[in-house]
Amino acid sequence: VELVNEISKLEPYGMGNSRPIFVINDIDVDSSKTKGCGTSGKHLKFVGKSNNINLDGIGFSLTERFRNIGEPETLSVAFTLDINEWNGNVKPQMVIEDFKKV
Repeated sequence: VELVNEISKLEPYGMGNSRPIFVINDIDVDSSKTKGCGTSGKHLKFVGKSNNINLDGIGFSLTERFRNIGEPETLSVAFTLDINEWNGNVKPQMVIEDFKKV
């Protein structure tokens, strides 16, 4: 959360100042928790682990693409950072921009 707050000091984002994009390679996908969400299930709720760090993310309109590549066990993910506040819990979240099967 502290890192996300530090990065937010770079705002406002726009044409001349794009949001920083990060990449993590070799994320082990938690297939029991990674699934479609939203009213039509088209958004990907992502859960995985890298170097013993649990990772949560959301990929808007990415569920179909994830299924089309065979719901892989390992991914490389490009993402921006955000804060997810839900049910009194505050934690960092990846906003997935792109991913590829490893």
